[in-house]
Amino acid sequence: MLATLKTFTIILCAFIPFGDRILSCRKMVTGDSPGFSKGSQPPPETNEPRRLYSMRFCPFSQRARLALNFKELSYDVVNIDLRDKPDWYFAKNPLGKVPMLEEKGNDKGIFESLIIAEYLDDKYHAKNPLLPTDNPLKRAQQKMLVEVITNKITDGWHALMLNEDEEKKAVLGKNLDYIEELAAKELQKTFFGEENVGFIDLMIWPWFERLPAVEKFRGVPFNAERHPKLTAWCAKMRDHPQIKTSIYPTELHLQYFQTRNFNVGL
Repeated sequence: MLATLKTFTIILCAFIPFGDRILSCRKMVTGDSPGFSKGSQPPPETNEPRRLYSMRFCPFSQRARLALNFKELSYDVVNIDLRDKPDWYFAKNPLGKVPMLEEKGNDKGIFESLIIAEYLDDKYHAKNPLLPTDNPLKRAQQKMLVEVITNKITDGWHALMLNEDEEKKAVLGKNLDYIEELAAKELQKTFFGEENVGFIDLMIWPWFERLPAVEKFRGVPFNAERHPKLTAWCAKMRDHPQIKTSIYPTELHLQYFQTRNFNVGL
C-alpha cells in the first residue's frame, strides 16, 4: 500500500539495526517508502497534484525532491526498485530511469533531474526562485557550473561505491580539491546562489550530502582543513529548513553503500 508523503518531515520512533549499533527515532524524509519492483501493480492515484517517481538513495532523484520541497509544492512519491524495475514503469518512461515527475492534467511525465528542476523553477518562479530570468548569460553560466561540478564529482563515483579502487579514490580526492579551488572563486557569499540557495546549490548538494559517508566507506578525505570553503557551505546547506526534509543521516547513507539495499532502514 502506497503511503502519501507530503513535503514535511516525519519522526519515526523505531529501532533500526546498523552493524552492532542501533539507530533510534530517526527522522524520516520525504519519499521514505519501499520501492516497487517487477511483478508489482501500479500504485493507486492519490489526491496529490503531483507524483514523483524516485529512488530513496539516488542523488539525481534527490535533486527533484529538493526542487519540489524548495518550491513548497505538494506531491507524493513512488519509489522504483532500479535493479528490478516494474514493466508498468517503462510504459510511463521508456528509459526506465528516475526521477520522473507526473502532474495531474498533464498526460506526459517529465524526466531527467535538471529538466525537472528547471521546469519547476520556470513554472513556479515567484516562489523561491532558483535561476535568473533577466540575465541569459548568468543563467547559462550557472547551468554550466552545475555540469562542471557534477561531472567532476561523479567521475568514477558509482564504480568506487561498488568496489574498493585506489585509483578511483585518488581521482575523487583530486576532483574534490579542484572543486574546492573552484568554490574559492565562485562561492563568494553564503551560497553559490549568493545570499540565498540557488540552482547550483540544490543540483550539486546530493553528492556533498553523501561525502561524509563516502569518507567512512572508502576513505576519501573531505574535511575542513583540506576543503574549508566546501565544508562551510555544507554546514549551511544542512541547516537550511527546506533542505533538511530531504537529508538522510550519514549512517544511513553508509548502510546503503554497504548493503546496496534500496529499502534499508524502513
